[in-house]
Amino acid sequence: MSEREYKVCPKEGGPIIIVPTLEEAVRLVKLLSNGHGSEVKDMVPAPQEDHEAGRVENFFLSINENARTLLSALSKHRNGVRGEQLAKETGFTPDKFGGIFGGASKIAKKFGLRFEKFVVSEIIVKGTERYRFLQPGKLLIENEGKLYQAVEDSMIDVK
Repeated sequence: MSEREYKVCPKEGGPIIIVPTLEEAVRLVKLLSNGHGSEVKDMVPAPQEDHEAGRVENFFLSINENARTLLSALSKHRNGVRGEQLAKETGFTPDKFGGIFGGASKIAKKFGLRFEKFVVSEIIVKGTERYRFLQPGKLLIENEGKLYQAVEDSMIDVK
């Protein structure tokens, strides 16, 4: 790894591409540009990149705002929460959870992480009642601070 690396974020909330030179970053930004611009950030490589903690941090930075919102809300319910209640808190309808979590799950896989360790989701059936029950997983609980930092970082407009 070089001493300096550059992050290219082609789409807000999308995956981050790391390149070794400024020239390559500029070329990639131009190639991926749709007229709305991308960001190029200086980055000192984190030595823990190969460790789970670094991958979790990069996962939180790579998921979109909707996924961060859902994970942040879920992390406050250590004993779990019904999908309907989480929907009220976040403003997302329960039928959107699958798409939001599905996208986050694909990103987790790219970082070598299992999304089931962030979110435990199950359908509960009691008589005629049927509902989704969600609980924060071990990785979400252990890395809650990194998630909140990623939420804060995403609110800062760097230009």
